[in-house]
Amino acid sequence: MIPALQYNPMIRLFCVFVVVFSAFAEAQDLQLTVTPINSATIGHLSKFRFEIENSTDTPIVLLEIDPDQPCEDSINLVHPVYGAIHFDKDIDEYLYDPIKQTQTSISVYEGYLPAGEKWNKEILYRPFSSKETFQIQYAEGSGTNVYRKNLAASGEWYFSRNEGDFKMVILPALATLPKKDQSAKVTIESVEGKENPKCFCQTLNTFVEEQPFSLYKEWDEDKTVEFKVGDKQEGMSPNRNSAGWKFLDQYPVIFGDGKYAHGEFVKISSADAPEFWKRIHGKFAIKRINYFFEDHYYDLESME
Repeated sequence: MIPALQYNPMIRLFCVFVVVFSAFAEAQDLQLTVTPINSATIGHLSKFRFEIENSTDTPIVLLEIDPDQPCEDSINLVHPVYGAIHFDKDIDEYLYDPIKQTQTSISVYEGYLPAGEKWNKEILYRPFSSKETFQIQYAEGSGTNVYRKNLAASGEWYFSRNEGDFKMVILPALATLPKKDQSAKVTIESVEGKENPKCFCQTLNTFVEEQPFSLYKEWDEDKTVEFKVGDKQEGMSPNRNSAGWKFLDQYPVIFGDGKYAHGEFVKISSADAPEFWKRIHGKFAIKRINYFFEDHYYDLESME
């Protein structure tokens, strides 16, 4: 040990303070605020504004915001787009073709954040409490090529290093960038109600415990949800043909498109959800199945 530290308690105390202060400063590299757009109630789906400030002196790339609560899935800021993207090395640009109806193999990022800048997004979110914790995954973005989204006079997109919008970018070297995680404790201002013991579904007007919670969120967003109820498939067509029978003697069954969704399906609107839920709850296990371009359905498997 250095003699000065061994015999001078004030210097030793100062060093401990510096270590603690440095750890605190590092934890605050990203500052997250969550604010309701209008009135909001705990347990109810409302629109919130998520904002993250990059307090560092280097750019970062936000990858995912993961709420530490059971009612909400992670907010992913890396995604493919519908169409095709290819790199033109002669002009050093990525060109986007929306006509080719395929899921791009090159992902785009909506969470690139230069030093000192703020990122924000409005998100439908169901708060579990007025105080919540979020895990933020991000990558250090210094020294890497950033291709920003541009809009050509023709109306087509392209991604360039020289100009454009940082709100949507392509980062070819993202896989090699150092990744970090930060925990952010947030007090959500101006929300009413008390902390829920379980997740609440407004459509069903009840607390729910069974996964997947995305199902209840879709119904609360007034969406129609698709359930797979059989394995038979006839034909291949985007026009979903009738299978000629009714699930539970009430809900008309249609075939899948034969390309991405195979089998027999029913579509349940939020208006029909309460009655449908009463008939399947406790009798069927529900599993979310994802397929092409983030499309999905819910598979029903009998528990009897």
